[in-house]
Amino acid sequence: MAAERPNVFISYRRDDAAANAGRLFDWLSDQFGDAHVFLDTSRIAIGADFERVLGERLAAADVVLVVIGPRWLDIADANGRRLDQPDDYVRMEVATALRSGTRLIPVLVGGARMPAAERLPDALRALATRNATELRDAGFEQDFDQLVNAILDRPRGYLKTELDRVQRLLRAIRVSTLLVPTVALLVVIAIWVGALEAFTLDTRAASYLMWAGEQLAPPGAQPGVLLVAVDGDSERRLRRDFGPVAAWRSDHARLLRRAAAAGATAVVFDLVFERATAADAELAAAMRAARARGTRVVVGVRDLDAGRPRIAAALRDAADWGSVCINRRLGYSYMAPLAVVAAGPDFAAVQPARTPALALAAVRGDALQAVDIERRRLVLANDPAPAAAPRFSLLHRISGATGDCGALADGDLIAAQLIRFTDAGYWHEPQRRVSYADALDPQRVPDSALAGRIVLVGATLGRRDRVDVVSGFDRHALYGVELHANAIANLLSGREMVTPTLDSDAWTALLAAAAGALFGYLAAAWNPWLRRALLLALAGGYLGVAAVFAGHGLLLNVLYHVSGFVIAFTLLRRLRSGAFDHRTRRRS
Repeated sequence: MAAERPNVFISYRRDDAAANAGRLFDWLSDQFGDAHVFLDTSRIAIGADFERVLGERLAAADVVLVVIGPRWLDIADANGRRLDQPDDYVRMEVATALRSGTRLIPVLVGGARMPAAERLPDALRALATRNATELRDAGFEQDFDQLVNAILDRPRGYLKTELDRVQRLLRAIRVSTLLVPTVALLVVIAIWVGALEAFTLDTRAASYLMWAGEQLAPPGAQPGVLLVAVDGDSERRLRRDFGPVAAWRSDHARLLRRAAAAGATAVVFDLVFERATAADAELAAAMRAARARGTRVVVGVRDLDAGRPRIAAALRDAADWGSVCINRRLGYSYMAPLAVVAAGPDFAAVQPARTPALALAAVRGDALQAVDIERRRLVLANDPAPAAAPRFSLLHRISGATGDCGALADGDLIAAQLIRFTDAGYWHEPQRRVSYADALDPQRVPDSALAGRIVLVGATLGRRDRVDVVSGFDRHALYGVELHANAIANLLSGREMVTPTLDSDAWTALLAAAAGALFGYLAAAWNPWLRRALLLALAGGYLGVAAVFAGHGLLLNVLYHVSGFVIAFTLLRRLRSGAFDHRTRRRS
């Protein structure tokens, strides 16, 4: 019975079976330990005497494995067949082992057959009498177990074979102890800096994942919002173009009085009242009267003056306000900036906040105070249930010009809500949308249609204020007021989309990297087509799980997690296949 940790020398021809030899070296190193396995490219120091080291390692070897591929016998150079040349290293290694009586095992790879004695040089003919073993790509692990039994000169036993596999796994885990945390750390850093956002890949993935989530968990009825559309029909029936004029402000006052009397929860204007008109006093009085009856009144703000909302002076203190800014990421993915974070120098978990979004002011009458970064929640003044405070999706740094929306500035850090959209026709259904002119007429829109609802007033005129939205494989246009309607409906229903916190992403990245490394170890002996199929199946399964989470409001960073899995998988396979080590020696 041979020693349990014999010294193994691997002889191979580079142009014939370098990859097979490298793979064999890694598996044998896992089995017996690095110090007990010799492969020239990994065990000869730079500047060392090559022939002397080979001689010493051959002399110390208990077993010599001769890796024979399809071209091992016939590879030639300008001087003829390499095996016939006395200075050929492969010839010298095999001849030395045969002369010394060292145990020699031919290992056939790549479908090679054992060479016949008459085709071998005289010094190597004894090789033909050695019993060979085969390492097949399709059955590598089973063939390797047989080779280990042959090296150890022991009968094949199930228990011992399984212990060998556990031993190899433990050595692979040792390799992974540095690999996995390093990959996970790189993934977390990439998430933090938004590495994939530069190529819009992150946003595209989020866009389609949100769409898939909506297919798996479609939103139910959301009766809490009534959209009152200032449309072309309203302009014709009221006989005036829409704009900041006194007549429209008087109509807004009429609508406010109607809605408050009917018991509306809030009247929200996705409109800006920056210019003063002769009807502002009337509108301000209607706003105050509505608030006195328990109906919140919110007006839109596009710009700030020294931190104060730019609103006509007569209206400034008569209503609450919210920013009408909506940030577009790409296609399906739009963000409502719920708050601007005023980060302190220590960047504590809870930071003061300002500039509430129109949707937030519409749903919650309490003043915005702070942002709880760890819990992804907003902190409101006098909130009786802080655990149920509105959630935000992610922190996002505004980069570049903000167009005509000065309430946000370049460099602002915002707590943003990723808007979850309904179907294209959702806000056109009669129970959710009425014409502005109809809303002024109790005969056309009864009080019951206003009672208990947030009445959202906004313009839907021609091509103005329209944006293109990509929903899955469909593209359609929405008005800005419809974006706000979706944002309000998300907050009302608790269907806010939330991304993981950084610590959650760190654990997920660690699990993804560990799974990639484990799969890289387990799949090393599998058929390449099976390995690819299982990789695709794993990726598809993870995306399916991520879509389910998205349907319930959690948007995972799928591209980063999949990248961590693939990187760990690839690195472990490369480390174990010797792809980084077996390139230095010039043997042909």
